[in-house]
Amino acid sequence: MRLLRAETIELVQFTPNQIPPYAILSHTWSSNLDDEVLFADIGKEEAKRKPAYQLKVAPACFKALKHGFNYVWIDTCCIDKSSSAELQEAINSMFKWYMHSSICFVYLEDVPSKTDEATDSEIFEDLIIESRWFTRGWTLQELVAPCNLIFYSKSWDDLGTRASLASSISKKTKIDKWILDNTRPDANRVHSRSVANRMSWAVFRETTRPEDIAYCLMGIFDVNMPLLYGEGNEKAFHRLQEEIFKNSDDQSLLAWTALPSDNVRTKGLRCPGAKHRIELRGPLAKHPNEFRNASHIVPLPGVPDTYFLTSSGLRIELLVVPSNCLPFQPGVWGVLRCHYEKDFTGPLAIPLEPQPWQGNQVYARRLADLITIDRSKLTNLDIFQNGPFVSQRQAHPQKQAIIIHRNPRRLNAECEHLHLESWPTECTLIRAIPEKLWNPLSRIMITDNYAVTRVFVFEHVDYSPPFVVVFKSSFRDDEPNLRKIRIFKMDSDIISSLRLLGDGHLDAEHLDLEPWTNIQLSEDDCKDQVDTMWWFRSKGLQPGVRAALREGHIMGEPFFMLNIGMTTSPPAPFNDFIESS
Repeated sequence: MRLLRAETIELVQFTPNQIPPYAILSHTWSSNLDDEVLFADIGKEEAKRKPAYQLKVAPACFKALKHGFNYVWIDTCCIDKSSSAELQEAINSMFKWYMHSSICFVYLEDVPSKTDEATDSEIFEDLIIESRWFTRGWTLQELVAPCNLIFYSKSWDDLGTRASLASSISKKTKIDKWILDNTRPDANRVHSRSVANRMSWAVFRETTRPEDIAYCLMGIFDVNMPLLYGEGNEKAFHRLQEEIFKNSDDQSLLAWTALPSDNVRTKGLRCPGAKHRIELRGPLAKHPNEFRNASHIVPLPGVPDTYFLTSSGLRIELLVVPSNCLPFQPGVWGVLRCHYEKDFTGPLAIPLEPQPWQGNQVYARRLADLITIDRSKLTNLDIFQNGPFVSQRQAHPQKQAIIIHRNPRRLNAECEHLHLESWPTECTLIRAIPEKLWNPLSRIMITDNYAVTRVFVFEHVDYSPPFVVVFKSSFRDDEPNLRKIRIFKMDSDIISSLRLLGDGHLDAEHLDLEPWTNIQLSEDDCKDQVDTMWWFRSKGLQPGVRAALREGHIMGEPFFMLNIGMTTSPPAPFNDFIESS
C-alpha cells in the first residue's frame, strides 16, 4: 500500500503488516483529469500547479497532521493506474483500506462554508446531502466503510461528522441510521444487512465507466472478481451477483423488480394484430436500480436450501405456488426465504412462468412485482422455522427443485408450427389444408409463414355435412385461445372457398365477397370482439363442437397443440343443425 507522507507529500510504500495509522481522503474526481494530481505527478514541480493540489492534496495532508497522522491515502495519486494488475488489486482492496483508516476526510467541493453569508443555516444540512458526492458509485463504500468520517466544505471548513448528520444522510441514501452512527472498524455492520437492502443503497448512483456500477459494490458484498472493462454494465453486474451467490445463502438477491422500460413490445413480429408482450428474464437483475423497492427486505431465520448457478441458470429449491392457490394473482410464484421488515403477513414471492420446452421444472422470471403471500395459506410451515418438526406436514404447494433459466424465451413468438393432438373418435379427418405442409403420420403442420391459413375438415360418423375448423392467419398475439379458432358447417360457400385454398391463401379478387371485417359476437360465444376470416364472415360459431389451443413443444421445438372435441350434450342449435341435415 502506498501512502503520502503528509509533511513532504511524497509517496512511501508499505507491506501489509507494516502499514502505519493513516488518514484517507474521499472526493469526486474533476471532469477534467488534467486538473487532478496523479501518481506520475508526485515528486514533480508541475504537480503543485495543478488545481487539485491546492484544493485537495495539500489541505488533506494539513488536516492529517492536525489530527496527529503522518500519512494520508488519496486514490488519484496513490495508485499507479497504468498498471492493470495494481489497479485491480487496489479496487479489490479499497473497501478494507477505507474501513481500516483512522479517519476519513470527505471533501465536498460543491458545498459552501457555513460562514458564507448566502447560506441559510436552517437548510444547510440539505445542501450537504444534495452534494454530487452522494450520487457517485464509488463514494458509497467510502460513506459506509470508515469508522470515523468528517465532512468538509469547498473551503475545508468542518461541516460535521457522519454520526452528527446520520438522520439526514439516512433519509437521502436509505442506509440504516445505526450503520452511519457506528464508529468501530467492523465490516459486519455493513455485511449483516440483507443483500437486497445493500443493493438498494446503490439505486440511482452513477459511475463514469459503465462497469464500475458493479465493481464499486464488491467491498460492500465482500466479494472479489477480476475487472473486465469493456464487458458492459449488465455483464459486470451479472458477474457480481454470481460471486454473491457463491458466498451467500441470502435469497433476497432474487427479490428484484424489473424497471418499467423492460415491458417492451416484442420485436420482429409480422402479425399486424400483435400486442404488447412482457419480456421474460433470467434469475439475475440487470442493474442496482431493480432493487429500488428492496430497502426493507430482511431474510427469514434458518438455513435455506442450497442453490447454485449453472450454465443453464439458477438451480434452487423453492416453495412453488400455482395461481389456483392465490386468487387474483396470475401465474406461478416462487416463495423466497425473506420478507418485508416488520411485516409478519408472510414471505415474499417472485413471479415465475413455466418453460416446459426448455426442460422439466424450468421457469423464467415474469416482470411483475413481488407479492407477499399470507403465511396462513401455506401449510408447509418449515419455511418459517416456527414449530416443532411433528407439526410440519407436507401439503400443496410443495417445495420443488427448479431451474430459473438464464436465457428464457416465449414460445408463441417464434414459430407457427401446429400439432393436431386429438379429435373425437366418432369423427374422421378427411382433409388438412394446406396439404403440402401437412404430415398425416405425425399430425404436424410445419410453416414459418405467418399468413398461412390452416383448415381441417372433419366428418362425423353419424351426421353430415362435414364441419371445418379454421384458424386465423397468425397465432402471434397475447396468448393462444379459442378466439383464434372458428368452427363452421360445411356448406356450398365454404366448399367453393376451399378450392382456392390449396396453398393456404385466399385471393379476394377471385371471390365475390366483402373484405374481412370485425364481428361482434355475443357474450356466450366469445365474450370479446374477434377478427374472423372474411370469406366466412356470415357464418357463426358451430355449437356442439369444441376446440382448445395451447402452447406446447415437440422435441424442444415450440408448437401449438390443437384438440378438437364434441360436447356430451349438444345445445339446441346443434341439434337443430343435425336434424336439418
